[in-house]
Amino acid sequence: MLGARGALLAAALAILAGALGAFSIPPLDRDEGRYVQASSQMMETGDFVRIRFMDGPRNKKPAGIHWLQAAAVSVVSDVQDRQIWAFRLPSMLGAGLAAFACFMAGRAVLGAAPALAGSCLFGVCVLMGAEAGIAKTDAALVAASTLMMAALARLRFSGAGRWTGLGFWVALAAGVLIKGPIAPLLAGLTVAALLVWERRTSWARPLLWWPGPVLFVLLVVPWFVAVELAGEGFLREAVGVDFAPKLVGAAEGHSGPPGYHLFALLFQAWPATLFLIPGAMLAWRAARSPRADESAAPYRFLLAWILPFWLVLELTPTKLSHYGLPAYPALALLAGAGFAALADGARMKRAEIASAVLFGLGAALWAALMIVAAWMFGDGFAQGAAVVFAATTAALALFAVMRRRAASGLALAVLAALVWHAGGRGLVAPRLEPLTLSSRIAALAPPEVRPLATTDYREPSLVFLVGGRIGFLAPEEMADAARAGDFGAYAVPRALAPEVIAAIQDSGCAPRTLGEVSGINYSNGDAVDLIVVAPVGSCSQSSS
Repeated sequence: MLGARGALLAAALAILAGALGAFSIPPLDRDEGRYVQASSQMMETGDFVRIRFMDGPRNKKPAGIHWLQAAAVSVVSDVQDRQIWAFRLPSMLGAGLAAFACFMAGRAVLGAAPALAGSCLFGVCVLMGAEAGIAKTDAALVAASTLMMAALARLRFSGAGRWTGLGFWVALAAGVLIKGPIAPLLAGLTVAALLVWERRTSWARPLLWWPGPVLFVLLVVPWFVAVELAGEGFLREAVGVDFAPKLVGAAEGHSGPPGYHLFALLFQAWPATLFLIPGAMLAWRAARSPRADESAAPYRFLLAWILPFWLVLELTPTKLSHYGLPAYPALALLAGAGFAALADGARMKRAEIASAVLFGLGAALWAALMIVAAWMFGDGFAQGAAVVFAATTAALALFAVMRRRAASGLALAVLAALVWHAGGRGLVAPRLEPLTLSSRIAALAPPEVRPLATTDYREPSLVFLVGGRIGFLAPEEMADAARAGDFGAYAVPRALAPEVIAAIQDSGCAPRTLGEVSGINYSNGDAVDLIVVAPVGSCSQSSS
């Protein structure tokens, strides 16, 4: 029974972690805003082949995530309502499916107890929970890639056959349709590393059963053909403009030295760091064992999952911290193995101390961020209480592990992570008013005064919130547009407002100030100070 209950528990925790904030944080920039607006335009136009943002193509990633978002919104909401939580449902459910698959992989490789610990730690870790609450590709991708790796684990350790191989190809196809080459890269590197390391191929033969590759082609190729026939130039732009530059340079300014992802792991994998170093020590010992030592095979599999993929990430010039997420299930399973060893009475004093230090540093960092945000922008007792509760729970988890009570430490660590998601993402983040510019502008420009014209502030989240009824103008164009009555409202910098107000008066209308919005555009760090004005009455162009 531990199998079914464990998998469902891990999935439920992952969904809960994602939901703590997904219903309250406004649309984010820039990727989430672009994804949800493109999905909205798919639904509004009925064109589910081409991916478009406003009037231009968006040929970055395949259409899979847009189909999932469109399906979710169709079931629980309406595209015209622009309810961001509905677009985030595929990510939340994807996180749950990823944790479920993590358990299934871990049970095949390590056994039920390490699998349960690892999958629960993975589901609530900072990075997975955050991605589960954002409407973009990464949580759905890790669901597909972890299902794919679970199939490989069953092939290698459970004697599974052709139908499991077929499941691998279906999961691989889903990964390609969601985020292109990442899933094939992970699978190819893992299989190649295992074949070279172990020099045995019999377990992988079900992957060659012909219905699998054929089904993969049937699932993947039709959309790629359709989008190319539509004349969008998807492959040329996705490969040549989006993907390839990331391999040779720091695309879009996202750079970092080798070791960037390892450093980010120390904080993003929290609270799994509580048991990660003991698990890594077990893997290190196993890696040094003879190839014929079958007891070391589970760790060889996990290392083959992690190390080649991680090396590619560290050597790639473009670096974003979430790129490593497909390897996090394997890292969490190593933490689960460390937990199981400690629970069984193993003594790894140095590894335990190192893990305790890493866990404590992560807890301190996230508590400090919550304190700073609550102090600068908070407006209630709940935020402070969440900080205290999260820090106290994390301290109790650390104390329990140091007292050789691994099970209690695990439960408290999971609880601490959930409290952090509830406090940091559920309470503090939605109240960071100086950063929630798009939602405040959209509230001042309701549907009856749209379309909206704006100049300095051009974030995708605003496009989504106003239903795409927006025009981006140069500053020198705003007055002419207001004089011609081209828009129902104008969000303009304070210095430009008198000119636009005068232009509205020239059109024969009375200008009305709808409100003011000030804050920081966190996408570029610029200060924003806007006045939203609208013409009132029946305008008649003046003869002057």
